[in-house]
Amino acid sequence: MAKFVFVGGLNTLVGYSIFAGLLFFNIHYVIASVAGHLTGMVNSYFWNKFFTFKTPGKSLREVRRLIVVYSINYAVALGGLILFVEIFNLHPLVGQAIVLIFTTLGSFFGHKYWTFSSHNKNLEPVVNNE
Repeated sequence: MAKFVFVGGLNTLVGYSIFAGLLFFNIHYVIASVAGHLTGMVNSYFWNKFFTFKTPGKSLREVRRLIVVYSINYAVALGGLILFVEIFNLHPLVGQAIVLIFTTLGSFFGHKYWTFSSHNKNLEPVVNNE
């Protein structure tokens, strides 16, 4: 758990910095959110694969699952961000900070128990190319 918290903190710093930097240059908050999230996703994959969960080898399964977890997480994040900015009139930096609380938890549980979980390998469909 400590490794995931460290990587999560690093990932949050990377993604949130991209988001804030783009806002500084007057990029729309939704575009800044997409850029920050995509950057964070790539950063998270490598740190979690090789440091947190230490899963061996190359795995298309992990990449597919990571994309699913992050897609769901991003839908929640973007919906929350729009809600906080457009409905509650919060600054995008504040709205994004609030959303991070929920997406961090979703990311942890999604990656720990599904993306990088070795006990789920039997759940993948077998494709027969004969």
